[in-house]
Amino acid sequence: MLRESHAALKECRKIAVQANECEFYIGEIRAYIRMGIAYDVLSQIDLSIANYKKALAIAKKHHYLKGIASCENNLGLIYWRKNDLKRAIQSFHKAKLVFEKMDDYVNVGPLRTTWG
Repeated sequence: MLRESHAALKECRKIAVQANECEFYIGEIRAYIRMGIAYDVLSQIDLSIANYKKALAIAKKHHYLKGIASCENNLGLIYWRKNDLKRAIQSFHKAKLVFEKMDDYVNVGPLRTTWG
Protein backbone atom coordinates (compact mmCIF):
# COMPACT_ATOMS: atom_id res chain seq x y z
CA MET A 1 0.00 0.00 0.00
CA LEU A 2 2.86 2.37 0.79
CA ARG A 3 4.32 1.97 -2.69
CA GLU A 4 0.93 2.58 -4.32
CA SER A 5 0.38 5.72 -2.24
CA HIS A 6 3.74 7.14 -3.26
CA ALA A 7 3.06 6.29 -6.91
CA ALA A 8 -0.31 8.02 -6.66
CA LEU A 9 1.32 11.11 -5.17
CA LYS A 10 3.85 11.20 -7.99
CA GLU A 11 1.07 11.04 -10.61
CA CYS A 12 -0.98 13.70 -8.81
CA ARG A 13 2.01 16.05 -8.73
CA LYS A 14 2.41 15.56 -12.48
CA ILE A 15 -1.28 16.23 -13.08
CA ALA A 16 -1.19 19.37 -10.90
CA VAL A 17 1.73 20.78 -12.89
CA GLN A 18 0.13 19.94 -16.24
CA ALA A 19 -3.23 21.36 -15.19
CA ASN A 20 -1.55 24.55 -14.03
CA GLU A 21 0.33 24.90 -17.31
CA CYS A 22 -2.93 24.47 -19.24
CA GLU A 23 -4.78 26.78 -16.84
CA PHE A 24 -7.20 23.95 -16.07
CA TYR A 25 -7.82 24.97 -12.49
CA ILE A 26 -10.43 22.28 -11.76
CA GLY A 27 -7.90 19.56 -12.63
CA GLU A 28 -5.28 21.25 -10.48
CA ILE A 29 -7.68 21.51 -7.54
CA ARG A 30 -8.64 17.85 -7.87
CA ALA A 31 -4.96 16.82 -8.00
CA TYR A 32 -4.21 18.66 -4.76
CA ILE A 33 -7.31 17.20 -3.11
CA ARG A 34 -6.18 13.71 -4.12
CA MET A 35 -2.71 14.44 -2.71
CA GLY A 36 -4.41 15.53 0.51
CA ILE A 37 -6.23 12.21 0.63
CA ALA A 38 -3.06 10.22 -0.10
CA TYR A 39 -1.08 12.02 2.61
CA ASP A 40 -3.95 11.45 5.02
CA VAL A 41 -3.81 7.72 4.27
CA LEU A 42 -0.06 7.83 4.91
CA SER A 43 -0.74 9.61 8.24
CA GLN A 44 1.21 12.65 7.09
CA ILE A 45 -1.44 15.02 8.35
CA ASP A 46 0.53 18.27 7.95
CA LEU A 47 1.17 17.51 4.27
CA SER A 48 -2.48 16.53 3.86
CA ILE A 49 -3.63 19.85 5.32
CA ALA A 50 -1.11 21.76 3.18
CA ASN A 51 -2.46 20.18 -0.01
CA TYR A 52 -6.09 20.83 0.92
CA LYS A 53 -5.18 24.45 1.67
CA LYS A 54 -3.40 24.75 -1.68
CA ALA A 55 -6.49 23.39 -3.45
CA LEU A 56 -8.69 25.70 -1.39
CA ALA A 57 -6.66 28.77 -2.36
CA ILE A 58 -6.98 27.92 -6.06
CA ALA A 59 -10.69 27.20 -5.70
CA LYS A 60 -11.25 30.54 -3.96
CA LYS A 61 -9.23 32.39 -6.59
CA HIS A 62 -11.51 30.99 -9.32
CA HIS A 63 -14.72 31.07 -7.25
CA TYR A 64 -15.10 27.31 -7.75
CA LEU A 65 -17.72 26.57 -5.10
CA LYS A 66 -17.60 22.78 -5.36
CA GLY A 67 -13.84 22.84 -4.73
CA ILE A 68 -14.18 25.23 -1.81
CA ALA A 69 -16.86 23.12 -0.14
CA SER A 70 -14.94 19.89 -0.70
CA CYS A 71 -11.70 21.28 0.74
CA GLU A 72 -13.43 22.79 3.78
CA ASN A 73 -15.27 19.53 4.43
CA ASN A 74 -12.05 17.46 4.16
CA LEU A 75 -10.18 19.90 6.40
CA GLY A 76 -13.02 19.61 8.91
CA LEU A 77 -12.65 15.83 8.94
CA ILE A 78 -8.91 16.07 9.58
CA TYR A 79 -9.29 18.68 12.33
CA TRP A 80 -12.01 16.52 13.88
CA ARG A 81 -9.65 13.51 14.03
CA LYS A 82 -6.92 15.75 15.46
CA ASN A 83 -9.40 16.76 18.18
CA ASP A 84 -9.13 20.40 17.06
CA LEU A 85 -12.86 20.80 17.39
CA LYS A 86 -12.99 24.58 16.99
CA ARG A 87 -11.28 24.41 13.61
CA ALA A 88 -13.33 21.36 12.64
CA ILE A 89 -16.61 23.12 13.31
CA GLN A 90 -15.43 26.23 11.49
CA SER A 91 -14.47 24.20 8.41
CA PHE A 92 -17.67 22.16 8.47
CA HIS A 93 -19.71 25.35 8.80
CA LYS A 94 -17.92 26.95 5.83
CA ALA A 95 -18.51 23.79 3.77
CA LYS A 96 -22.19 23.76 4.74
CA LEU A 97 -22.67 27.39 3.69
CA VAL A 98 -21.07 26.78 0.30
CA PHE A 99 -23.02 23.56 -0.32
CA GLU A 100 -26.23 25.45 0.51
CA LYS A 101 -25.21 28.29 -1.83
CA MET A 102 -25.04 25.65 -4.59
CA ASP A 103 -28.42 24.20 -3.50
CA ASP A 104 -26.58 20.94 -2.81
CA TYR A 105 -28.38 19.43 0.14
CA VAL A 106 -27.19 15.90 -0.57
CA ASN A 107 -23.66 16.73 0.59
CA VAL A 108 -24.86 18.95 3.44
CA GLY A 109 -26.98 16.13 4.87
CA PRO A 110 -24.09 14.03 6.22
CA LEU A 111 -22.84 17.06 8.16
CA ARG A 112 -26.14 17.30 9.99
CA THR A 113 -26.20 13.63 10.93
CA THR A 114 -22.59 13.79 12.16
CA TRP A 115 -23.49 16.54 14.58
CA GLY A 116 -26.68 15.17 15.93
